[in-house]
Amino acid sequence: MPASPPPETAASAPRRRLGLDALAGRCLFVLLAALLLFELVVRAIDWKAGRGSEFWLPKTKQQELFVPHPFLGCALRPQFERPGRYQIRINALGMRGAEMAVEKAPGTVRILATGGSTTFCTGARTDAAAWPAQLGQLLAGHARPERRYEVGNCGVSGWTTIENLIDLELRRVELAPDAWIIYGAANDARPIQARGFQPDYTHVRRAWIESEMGGLDRFLLGNSHAYAWVTRGLDPEGQAGTLASKMFVPGYEALHVRSDSSVYEPGVQAYLRNVEHMIVVCRARGIQAIVCSFATCASKLSPGDERLLETVARMNQGLAELAERHAVPFIDLAARISDQPAWYDDWMHHNDAGCLAFAQALARAMVELRLCGLGS
Repeated sequence: MPASPPPETAASAPRRRLGLDALAGRCLFVLLAALLLFELVVRAIDWKAGRGSEFWLPKTKQQELFVPHPFLGCALRPQFERPGRYQIRINALGMRGAEMAVEKAPGTVRILATGGSTTFCTGARTDAAAWPAQLGQLLAGHARPERRYEVGNCGVSGWTTIENLIDLELRRVELAPDAWIIYGAANDARPIQARGFQPDYTHVRRAWIESEMGGLDRFLLGNSHAYAWVTRGLDPEGQAGTLASKMFVPGYEALHVRSDSSVYEPGVQAYLRNVEHMIVVCRARGIQAIVCSFATCASKLSPGDERLLETVARMNQGLAELAERHAVPFIDLAARISDQPAWYDDWMHHNDAGCLAFAQALARAMVELRLCGLGS
């Protein structure tokens, strides 16, 4: 008969426990080594991309470009300054660029440009490179000796024509502008192409919300790039403290309806209503309203972008009809500067070269139409 296995001795049990402890220790060591390697890899990638912990951490109040406003949702922080690769300075009147006196100097033709980020010019590396500033420089070359042109940049990222209209009525008419350039469509196209449409855009927009970040979460975001990658990702709009997180309803991206499937006409009409009201306010105040179509670059549309091109095209058509009905100048910038990839950072934002091309096209049209005393 085969011999039966010897009974387990008292010494064999500790040896088995020691073996399991050693295996667990090795697994823990491998896990920690993998996490450390992941941290080092993502830090190297972030270093190459110029991305530090401030990318994920909310900015301090002094670092924030935007401040809450009781009627506009948000506005630019007066006297804000940001040096670096994309330099920004906000003047005392809450406009990007050089200071502007409240009282207009004699012989000055004051032009204010309104819109969203495409007027603010997020792709411009300096204030002077933004198209309103470049427009001012170009118009100066057409000025008579006794006349001076100044162009103020009233664009604010995220603003729609609703905020533009309120800004005009409550803050900008007091500056006695001679002309009000209306440029912007993409920020209105987003709510137009969102399910549950409301004419005041409250289906996607909300009052300013300040969210608090926990101490442990803040510590980990500030010290571990791996943690930041896993929990926050690399989308700038998805980070804590972004304008979208404060101004848009949660999950607004999921409400999007592609414009190549259908364009929501009642939404387009609400947008045109807002532009029409700006024209009416300008006329009542003796201000020349100048309506511009919105330029785009279809080849720069990324797969993950919201599809808004067809909506913008319909809005441009409506703008031309609206301008004709009210007998105000219409400048078709879409026909002049669209679909030039070298001028765009994405499907709608212009880089420095694009801002210059924009300003040149606009200045040329203004001279041709003899607006604001030009070409005469």
